[in-house]
Amino acid sequence: MCCSGKIELRTQSVIVQEVIEHAIEGAQPLIAAHRQSVTFDPPPQPLRVDADPVRLSQVIGNLLANAAKFSPDGARIQVSAAQLAGSVQIGVRDEGVGIDAQTLPHVFDLFVQGDQSLDRAQGGLGVGLTIAKRLVELHGGRIEVRSAGPGRGSEFTITVPVGVLTAPMQSAADAAPMNSRRILVVDDNADSAMSLSVLLEMEGHEVRSVRSGPAALQELEQFAAQVVLMDVGLPGLDGYATADLIRQRCGTAAPYLVALSGYGPPASSSGFDAHLAKPLELVRLGEILQRLPAPQPSVLSH
Repeated sequence: MCCSGKIELRTQSVIVQEVIEHAIEGAQPLIAAHRQSVTFDPPPQPLRVDADPVRLSQVIGNLLANAAKFSPDGARIQVSAAQLAGSVQIGVRDEGVGIDAQTLPHVFDLFVQGDQSLDRAQGGLGVGLTIAKRLVELHGGRIEVRSAGPGRGSEFTITVPVGVLTAPMQSAADAAPMNSRRILVVDDNADSAMSLSVLLEMEGHEVRSVRSGPAALQELEQFAAQVVLMDVGLPGLDGYATADLIRQRCGTAAPYLVALSGYGPPASSSGFDAHLAKPLELVRLGEILQRLPAPQPSVLSH
């Protein structure tokens, strides 16, 4: 299984209340499974913004899913929408584990592996918060979080400007970095692979993802990746063995290989050019990508 493509915003005039209701409907199975409830009292007048309704609904749905996941059974989740000066504000408040003061400033800066989130006492971060931040920023808005501390719930607030966008479509490619890369993500956790791929695509990179070492070798026969981001804990053919095979087949044309691990770097990162620990620091990854030269790799030889 692999995925690729650029992230685009297809903007149109949307009614915020309808987008929120669609997101609540999508999150309902998870909320019901925890016997939780969602309250949303829409403003009497329609609130309109220029936005991509699918992407905006995904952001709200992500916040609802996190609220459900990190709140106790039977908890209440409150959603709000209000008109501000030149913008619309959407809030999602939960009765969950909360976020401590040390973690609070960094909740949008961390990529967290699948369900292996930070300790619940440290805030229980979900995989989609960084994606949510990127999507909101592409809309010209911002997303913020408040929490009184562990055990006291959290409130996420999205603020989106009402003004008309300068173009009917805005894509991540418009803000692509000068050093755009072709990147292969290798991770057996589907959520992790998807999340990291989307984040990289939003930065203007061309990305594909696969779930195993053998699939990575096969994908590289067709996709001339410049960088491979690989989980070392792959089942079967692990990341180290896969990296060795890539080097054997590609020789000097091998892509830049980055190991991703839940542990610190081993004494010998055999086969890899760099090692990043999880939770992945996106700033650190960005620094690595920007430092790389612009190689012209060949596809794998048989």
